[in-house]
Amino acid sequence: MPQQPDSRPTVLVVGSLDPVAQRLRDRGVTVSRVSGTTAAVERVDGGGVDCVVAAYRTAPLTGVELAGSVQSQADVPTVVVGDAPDGANDVPGVHRVVADAGPEDVADAVLRAVESRTDGLDPEPAALTGSSDVYETILGTAADGIYLLDADGRVQTVNDALLSKTGYDRTELLGEHVSVLISEEDVARGERRIAEELRKPEPSVVSLPVTLERADGTTCPIECRIGLLTADGTLRGTVGVCRDASDQRSHEETLTELHDSSRALLAAESSHEVSDAVVEAAETILDIEVASVYRFDEAANALRPQTWSEQTAVLLGDPPTFRAGEGIAWEVFVSGTSRMYDDVSQAPAAYNPQTPIRAEVCVPVGDHGVLLFGSTTAGEYDDRTVELAEILAANAEAAYDRMERDARLHERDRELREQNRRLTQLEEINDRVRQIAHELVGATTRADIERIVCDRLASLEDHEFVWIGDADTVGSTVTPRFWAGTKRGYLDAVTVDAEATAPEPTARAAQTQGPVVTRVSDELRSGRWQREALTRDYRSVASFPLRHGGVPYGTLSVYASRVDAFEGETEAVLTQLARTVGHAIATVTQRRALLADTRAELVFGIEQQATVLFTLADALDCELSVTRLLPQSGRTSLAFGTATGVTTATFRTVCEDSHGVERARVLQADGDEIRFELRVDGPSVVDPVGDHGGSLERLVIDDGAGLLELTVPAAGDVSAFVNTFVERFPGTELLARREKDHREESIERALDSLTERQREVLEVAHRHGYYEWPRDSTSEVVAESLDISVPTLTEHLRRAEAKLVAAVVSSTDEPAAR
Repeated sequence: MPQQPDSRPTVLVVGSLDPVAQRLRDRGVTVSRVSGTTAAVERVDGGGVDCVVAAYRTAPLTGVELAGSVQSQADVPTVVVGDAPDGANDVPGVHRVVADAGPEDVADAVLRAVESRTDGLDPEPAALTGSSDVYETILGTAADGIYLLDADGRVQTVNDALLSKTGYDRTELLGEHVSVLISEEDVARGERRIAEELRKPEPSVVSLPVTLERADGTTCPIECRIGLLTADGTLRGTVGVCRDASDQRSHEETLTELHDSSRALLAAESSHEVSDAVVEAAETILDIEVASVYRFDEAANALRPQTWSEQTAVLLGDPPTFRAGEGIAWEVFVSGTSRMYDDVSQAPAAYNPQTPIRAEVCVPVGDHGVLLFGSTTAGEYDDRTVELAEILAANAEAAYDRMERDARLHERDRELREQNRRLTQLEEINDRVRQIAHELVGATTRADIERIVCDRLASLEDHEFVWIGDADTVGSTVTPRFWAGTKRGYLDAVTVDAEATAPEPTARAAQTQGPVVTRVSDELRSGRWQREALTRDYRSVASFPLRHGGVPYGTLSVYASRVDAFEGETEAVLTQLARTVGHAIATVTQRRALLADTRAELVFGIEQQATVLFTLADALDCELSVTRLLPQSGRTSLAFGTATGVTTATFRTVCEDSHGVERARVLQADGDEIRFELRVDGPSVVDPVGDHGGSLERLVIDDGAGLLELTVPAAGDVSAFVNTFVERFPGTELLARREKDHREESIERALDSLTERQREVLEVAHRHGYYEWPRDSTSEVVAESLDISVPTLTEHLRRAEAKLVAAVVSSTDEPAAR
């Protein structure tokens, strides 16, 4: 006989609706598959399609839009699966929208759509309708198992498909209770479900998952759809369709295992652990042998392999790194869209066309990277593989996100703890510095200052050792003056010398006159001092020069047991403390100098300097002699002296045009000599004198050279002052040095200069308490006791006071700051 044409309907399944496609095949439907809506339109246009089934969320068209497009070119109904908008059922071409339903219900809707399309066609010959031949043909050709039970649950009819599934002969089943095929427990569940349906006005089909027990003792999961045969409300029997649910059950079990594996992913403590768990899940749950996890390296802008399976290493060795724009993996990562290839070696974007890998699935893992699954068998993977891979990738993405979020939180907590610790430490140091500054006010000697500073700093937590040292005249070697804390022989074990190969921080601070802060471990191999410091648990060192007004007074060094003890604002606070200490030492030095009887007279020869007075003398072309320089606000000073060899007019004109001369006054003019007062703004060679407790005697400038005469306390470090002065002003030479009791000579000369009447008036005024505050006696009372008038008394007192004040000022001469 000639072969009859295939009369089975053809249904076009769009996208990854694998369970629906399988149900349709089981019902004898010819299934055609395409991946997207564009291909679907082309396929329908080619003819031979009886119905289209598509998910609502497809691309580039939605399922509803696809239905309209298909309807416009061919009278083919479309079943849309998923949550479509309201009114979608009314769109031309949409047969039905199926939402929240299983693949069986979708298959039913598709078959009804096919039937609705064939309405109006010529029916089959009447001879076939209702005939037993047709009934037998249906039973024989159905791929699903079909049975008929009486009201007592005994088998009346079974088809060949069910016999094939069970392994029984027909004679072995007919008349037997259905419990021979399913367990008593499944029988009881089925009876309860049937009883529930019978109580309804319109009973519906019962769907029941059960376990089929084969003749050989094995089992398999099946899905039974049971129709109720009733007459006058009485159950007369049931008819059932049984479908193998192994694939569905396997898929559900796989989903369950993937869900369980997500717990391991979320419990991972590092990204490597997450990647390892992903590869393990791919191997053990999805049966993927060639699996790799690629992580995005933001710094390198590349995808780097982090973890891969053993079979990956066997086939590929170490997986390659994909740079920007390289390979399918990069395209998937950038686009965020999964890709599946039956033979990846033929793909235009293949990284290595010679790869032994054929089938490949590449899935993005958010912003973290991609998963790569491969097989040496072409066509190994299907849409279900992609679906499962995307589930695994989503679980991995959640785990990576959690780890990054936790890492940010932990880092934030660490930063906050560190910030709180630093703030607490800074507050303690600030409190201690304020305490030190308060105590320094009452210090009367340098030894007191050094003791206060070292003791208070050493008592702070983490400060192991504190010392103050004195540098030699060239700032090369530093010797200790005072220390506190756990010295433990450190200063005996090291040499604090700037000339050493790796100088100790104190020596560097003394030589550079700047703060030196270092971590000991950073220079561990450089020199001996680092080893000695680490042995004593000194892990960081901060050393600061002590200076004021350009005069060095030694160094302050602090050693701490924590590596970051001096970072941040702590260094700035200690730097300011060092300045305060330098000022305090300078103050007690000057105070001691003022009280000292013996002073050193120094005479310097000075070459031309870039200062206001040298520049002015050069412009006047005369001899300029300054005998007094009084500091004012800022950098300004009042200079008193004489100019010899210049007219008054020229003096005033040149001063007005000179930079740095703010005001010039001629106090007296006698021939070619002018006594002046100048207000100048700028540096002077006299600047360091006052900072060292000294005073200006005379500065003479003529023909671009100067002669500076000054006095400094003989008890101070005169040599250090000389070295500092010579270093500060190049071309300077010490011409003479001598010592004298300046105070006694000045006061004695003043007393000798008083007349007897002036001495008498002073003594009487003193005896009367005239100089007390408030005064014990008035000028009238004193004048009356001396039998002189008040104006005469005032004249004698003013003349005597002038001589004494001049002598005192001369002998104690305030330090000249300019």
